[in-house]
Amino acid sequence: MSIPLLPLPYRDPLTATEVAAAFGIRLDTVTRLIRLGWFPFAFRTLSLGNGPGAWRIPHAAALAAGRQMGLWP
Repeated sequence: MSIPLLPLPYRDPLTATEVAAAFGIRLDTVTRLIRLGWFPFAFRTLSLGNGPGAWRIPHAAALAAGRQMGLWP
């Protein structure tokens, strides 16, 4: 079952959750794509607890990846 695409928000940087919703994919898929280098300059925020921080993705990197995947013209 696919998830319907949502508009890519116009803010910078985006959360991994926002990118997942815009691409119609799962959050763990976005994390895997970050590790594979699909989102240049993606970074983690500082952690306030014991675990790692949240991923942030530059808007331009998300837009470029979406175009490369054929989601937008």
